[in-house]
Amino acid sequence: MRLKSKLLTLSSACAAALTLAACQTMPAPAPLELSMAPCTPPPVDMCTRGEPCGALVTEQAPQHAGPVRRLGRGWDNEVFLVGQAHVARLPRRAPGVPLLRNEHRWLGELPPLPIPIPSLVHRGQPSERFRHPWSLCRFHPGERVDDRPLDRSAAVAMGSFLAALHHPAPPT
Repeated sequence: MRLKSKLLTLSSACAAALTLAACQTMPAPAPLELSMAPCTPPPVDMCTRGEPCGALVTEQAPQHAGPVRRLGRGWDNEVFLVGQAHVARLPRRAPGVPLLRNEHRWLGELPPLPIPIPSLVHRGQPSERFRHPWSLCRFHPGERVDDRPLDRSAAVAMGSFLAALHHPAPPT
């Protein structure tokens, strides 16, 4: 058994050395050009508009109430800027509800990361006005990654973020 283990280790080391040697003799790859083709999110099956969002914040988290304007629509959520410091995320489709609950569970548990992530300020509760959970998070101004070419610094930042994020989940 030990001999087999040593041979596997030696074989893995040889493969790694050969791969490294091959990479060192290969020409540098051409610059990476990525483009994201626009796609259309599925149809809405929940009513999400700015007026109900503002009323939800006023009812459930009045200390954070302010003018509301739509920032964007994703696959499962609509995002509204509330005042200048917060964003409200409301599910726009039924499959988004369990995903939002999962975010509620894990956002506060994540380790420090190299890129700002939403920090939950308020867990919106289902009500007569909107029958699903929703989130109010701190707003982090920035730009969408698909609005500009992906350069080396953006790729390194994204790689650092993913490396920091990919750790075993804490016990539940």
